[in-house]
Amino acid sequence: MATHDPWDGTVWDVTAPDIDQPHGNDYKEIYDLRKGVAIRLNKEHITLATSSAGGEHKQGSARCFFQDAAPTTQVDGTAFAATDNGSLWIDTNSDPVNQFNILTDYSGPTWTPISTEIIAVLLAAARVFGSTLGVTGDFAVNTDKFVVTAASGNTAIAGDVAVNTDKFTVAAATGNTVVAGTLGVTGAITLGANIQFSDKQALNFILENREDDTGMTVTGQMWMRTDV
Repeated sequence: MATHDPWDGTVWDVTAPDIDQPHGNDYKEIYDLRKGVAIRLNKEHITLATSSAGGEHKQGSARCFFQDAAPTTQVDGTAFAATDNGSLWIDTNSDPVNQFNILTDYSGPTWTPISTEIIAVLLAAARVFGSTLGVTGDFAVNTDKFVVTAASGNTAIAGDVAVNTDKFTVAAATGNTVVAGTLGVTGAITLGANIQFSDKQALNFILENREDDTGMTVTGQMWMRTDV
């Protein structure tokens, strides 16, 4: 006949004790049942104790749904009930925006994404990222103060620009630009206004070299003929 020998709670046999089991093992079976249940419950619950103590879930013991399709029933296959509202489902086949979901209406059932709210909370305070932060959409600071368009990479800045306080500045209101260091230009410069040298020398200045005077019609214009 089947028993739970050695009576230490480690054996689990739903067919034991046999209905024809001698009464001599009754106390052993009762003891083993209590011990076996406690061993299994204590794995994820506060240890059962006297005065109805224990039984609460340990931290990290409860598990949420972890699958790529929205759960439609409880784990055992029965329909969701009102007490199931608030259940958590992690969508394993989704982008981060819809990855975390809460059961908000058991009768549907209706799962509501909460990833956006979680991300908003995480970014509400100053954060330090230890690795690369990848942004696939547009990036905007305070709506329109600093905007990077993802598709083109174009950047729009609504305020002044300053590098190292005053080494390179651009005034947003006027477009005036100040360069505190050396400005190196390898290509041609097209000017639409005068250059203000502020009584400074034009070092290594070279006149335009030409072999004719065609188009030279501006008063004060200077050039050097190289054909004579």
